[in-house]
Amino acid sequence: MVPTDETAEGRRALRRLAAKCEQAKRVLSTTAQTTIELDQAFNGADFYANVTRSRFEDMCEKPLRATLDALERVLRDAKLTKNQIDQASPAPPRPAPRAARGEALSAGGRAG
Repeated sequence: MVPTDETAEGRRALRRLAAKCEQAKRVLSTTAQTTIELDQAFNGADFYANVTRSRFEDMCEKPLRATLDALERVLRDAKLTKNQIDQASPAPPRPAPRAARGEALSAGGRAG
């Protein structure tokens, strides 16, 4: 499937929005409220949202609980306790774009 201009624009908008949300997350660690603004978000429309720390915590609660539940199941399956874990290393959030497409890298770092 060849990406259309609209799908490419949508992907760019999501990347920009994700970056703005990351900034908002950092701001909310020290303040009670922040604003997420994205000019020309998609199809020329601007995006604007006020987010409070309380609302952000509410939005994160369910995914965090699911993650903690999964971690507890892994520990239980491995017959380990939390006290037996010295260090945890999270997996990368997503594969590198070239690796995801199955492209090999040459010594110069370019797809070959």
